[in-house]
Amino acid sequence: MLVSSHLLAEVAQSVDDVVVVSKGEMRGHGTLEQVLGGDEGPSTEVRSQDDERLARALTAAGHRVTALPAGGLLVPGVTPKEVGVVAHDAGVYLVGLRQQSRSLEQAFFALTGGESSA
Repeated sequence: MLVSSHLLAEVAQSVDDVVVVSKGEMRGHGTLEQVLGGDEGPSTEVRSQDDERLARALTAAGHRVTALPAGGLLVPGVTPKEVGVVAHDAGVYLVGLRQQSRSLEQAFFALTGGESSA
């Protein structure tokens, strides 16, 4: 089924696969999870009892880490399971762990360079 809509939040609730076309060019395609994950794949938001120690362990494992303004860390391109393994190996107790993905609207604008017309 082909759906063309400006109501992307509603579309995201009813699709399995997505193709983004803008100005006659295919800009992205794949499962909804692949498209929402972005170029780096899934990102993980994590909170621990020692974010600084966890950030050092994640960085040492080759992951890019960003401190979140409200506390916790964002680790792009890494699954929660991978973050959990690094935390376990470093002896860091986690208090929050979740996969983060962007909205279909955010993915659309990222893939189309901010163009509002499809």
